[in-house]
Amino acid sequence: MIKEIKNKDKKMIWFKVGFFTDKFPEESNKKTAGGNGVITLLTNKSKDLKSKQTFFNNLEEFTTKFQKLLDENKITLISEKKEHIIKKFK
Repeated sequence: MIKEIKNKDKKMIWFKVGFFTDKFPEESNKKTAGGNGVITLLTNKSKDLKSKQTFFNNLEEFTTKFQKLLDENKITLISEKKEHIIKKFK
């Protein structure tokens, strides 16, 4: 499992999401997974982020757990155009 990002990806904050498949028989559709799983924040030394995992039990819980992971690591997501962001941080 990848826990740390490569040099070329240091300008990004990476998360990995996995859904559990162990409750399904091997004969079932190989692309079937449960709504429960794990969200992993990947280590990024240039952003001072260490790998951390949080588990979710269903898709309704996914967004809550993802937001908690963002908050615990003081990660802020901004959905604005680049020129607006540059003005905010000057």
